[in-house]
Amino acid sequence: MIKVKDWPRAKGYYEVAFKPLGYVLLKDGGTWGGFHRPGEETGRIYVKQEASPTRIHFAIQAPSTEAVKEYYQAALKAGGTDNDRDRL
Repeated sequence: MIKVKDWPRAKGYYEVAFKPLGYVLLKDGGTWGGFHRPGEETGRIYVKQEASPTRIHFAIQAPSTEAVKEYYQAALKAGGTDNDRDRL
């Protein structure tokens, strides 16, 4: 579960950022949403609006190295920032 302050803003970000990894919005509950890869029953990612979000680190299995690079670029274009960790 990813906890965010602003679900509509986060939804827009994750819809763009997750696309290269094959994730799409499965359900929009108004203040939360679930993303998944169509045809897969596991690996769902849930994002929920809360007053006090927490920082987390999580990993997603990507279909290819190219998909990781595309995700990185999509995430930056959607408003994400690079915190100067290892570069791709």
